[in-house]
Amino acid sequence: MRKSLMTIPLLGVILSACIGLCTCASMTGDPVAPSEFIDPYGSTNDARFAAADGIDVITNGGFINDTDSWTFAKEGKKSNPSGSWDPSGYSNGGAAKISSEIGRRKRGIGYWEQIIAFEIQAGSSVDLSYSSKTSYNIIAPLKQGIYISIVKPNGTIVNIDEQTGALLSNNVWVTVTEKDVSTYFDQTGAYNIRLRYSYVTGNNTQAQAFAWFDEVKLLVSDPVGEMTGQWVQKASTPKAGGYGESVGSTESNIYVIRTLYTSSLPQFWSYNPNTNSWVSLSIEGLPAGAFRNGATLTWDNADNLFALGGARYSDADRRVFYRYSISGDIWTQAADAPAPEGAGDAADWSGYDDKLYAILGSSSHGTAFARYDALSNTWDVIASPPAGCDDGASITWTGGISLYALRGEYYESIPLQDFWSYDIVNNSWTTLTPIPEEDGVGDGASLIWIGDWNISQIDYVYALGGGAVDEKPGHEFYRYSISNDSWETLPAIPFPIGYYNGNRLGFTSDHIFYWQGSPTSYSGGGKKFARFEL
Repeated sequence: MRKSLMTIPLLGVILSACIGLCTCASMTGDPVAPSEFIDPYGSTNDARFAAADGIDVITNGGFINDTDSWTFAKEGKKSNPSGSWDPSGYSNGGAAKISSEIGRRKRGIGYWEQIIAFEIQAGSSVDLSYSSKTSYNIIAPLKQGIYISIVKPNGTIVNIDEQTGALLSNNVWVTVTEKDVSTYFDQTGAYNIRLRYSYVTGNNTQAQAFAWFDEVKLLVSDPVGEMTGQWVQKASTPKAGGYGESVGSTESNIYVIRTLYTSSLPQFWSYNPNTNSWVSLSIEGLPAGAFRNGATLTWDNADNLFALGGARYSDADRRVFYRYSISGDIWTQAADAPAPEGAGDAADWSGYDDKLYAILGSSSHGTAFARYDALSNTWDVIASPPAGCDDGASITWTGGISLYALRGEYYESIPLQDFWSYDIVNNSWTTLTPIPEEDGVGDGASLIWIGDWNISQIDYVYALGGGAVDEKPGHEFYRYSISNDSWETLPAIPFPIGYYNGNRLGFTSDHIFYWQGSPTSYSGGGKKFARFEL
């Protein structure tokens, strides 16, 4: 559980907000579809990721419902095996099956292949696990073999495990568990894995041979000491960004709210870092268009997530505020915000006094600053920020009596880098050294402080600059030193953010995560998700 630097336990995950309309959007309705943006980092950003750290890099290795993410192929001109999904697997559902052709002394090789989605670093620790079995019709095969092969980045094919012989255990599952195959992964890059079966059928015109594969896992741990300061790609969200979106996080999970348009039903997902997987959660209690421009998501360090609904520029006075019960998996509406919401919304929870602090409004609605007490379900309006806020506004609690905030893109044409701190006790704001975002803070800008989880990070605020004021996608990632009032530039995010507003940063399991949350036209498809190695 996160601990306050004072004595009160609390979360320090930010929730910045602003799911904004950019200049190419209608100012009175949902945004128009974005055109293809030029990505200054190019369109092949996968190479900028480091290998996955200590996770299973195989997709659908359990074949529970199908063979999705795998393709079947055969070797040799005269070889004619077939591949299929069999509902009777080793455990948890089905398996991938390979069947020979029927006939006397038929010889062939077939395999299921997957392109591993993660770049693997040379020197990584890699463990292989899988289950397999063979069987036959009429008469035993004269020869057969089970092989697990990899295709290295340079195209070399090697077997990393094999089981051969004329009479492999018939119709009995054989399990290989966490076999160390690290020595085979001696190149950095993209690998393929193949589940191969070779055979020579028995001496009978009706002879046929079979093999099954299930529970395939390749557990990769990165080389020690080589990952600090790198981004590591994780499982993408089910869909790309939307008009109303935000990331939130607890001590165990990352959460994402997303609404594509005001006419769309919202979507709500949770990410488990232990399984590197996303699940959909309930939207019961939420109407269509629940989350709009400026939506936020904040954890109360207990059983609740709180969300400002945000507002279009054309929504004259929208103030909706929601509470989500994690244990109950249900949404309810809490007390309305005390001022109009908009593209400049941002929120975070303070462990100093166990209250939520929120910037409210936009360039069209005006800007207010308020404090929410969850116990009484009431709001208080407090001292306004030094200037109006809009797209990219963000706020984070940093322990004790301080919160830090980005103003965002207030003018849509003038780059702004304003950065402030707020004193809870004195109800006052201080102007600090601007963030070095040359093109201005914009859509998707985010702040996060993790010092209450990781004591070595107590002096730092991490930030995404968001998209530029001219709506170009953004890659910039920064760290601010509280004690020195200074900024440094960190390795850029691999896939750009922008166009849609809303916080993109979260923290759990001792790592910072970011969600791309952008249109599908952006490099990476708008739904990439990655972890930063501290």
